[in-house]
Amino acid sequence: MDIKVDNNIISGNLVVMNGISHFITDYAVRKEEFDKIMNQLINSVESSALGIIPFKSIDETNFEINPYVFVKNTGSRYFERACGSGSLSLGIHLNNFMGIKQARVHQSGGIIDVEISDKNYISTEVTIISEGTVYI
Repeated sequence: MDIKVDNNIISGNLVVMNGISHFITDYAVRKEEFDKIMNQLINSVESSALGIIPFKSIDETNFEINPYVFVKNTGSRYFERACGSGSLSLGIHLNNFMGIKQARVHQSGGIIDVEISDKNYISTEVTIISEGTVYI
């Protein structure tokens, strides 16, 4: 799938999941281009939510993403700090086009590990940063 922004053709692939579709690209998207790309996705892809997942390779199993998400019901657009569905979509893309079955996906909120096999998995470490009593 190609998207034209200004004078650039941005190539990528669409990974469709239940409830969200992600445009995966190795193009280094500039901040001012995210909304332009998203507008084109909104007009051409039917989905409850859309994501733009620009990625770059750190090494053979480590990748960095800067996920940008649109939610149709609310009209909201925001940069995710830890995007599980985007990490999984990147893993599917890497598996389909590069044969990579395991990847560590770095993003501003931490690292999500992705494994693509008969069943696909994501995992990460969680740190509890508060203590106290919760009354339910």
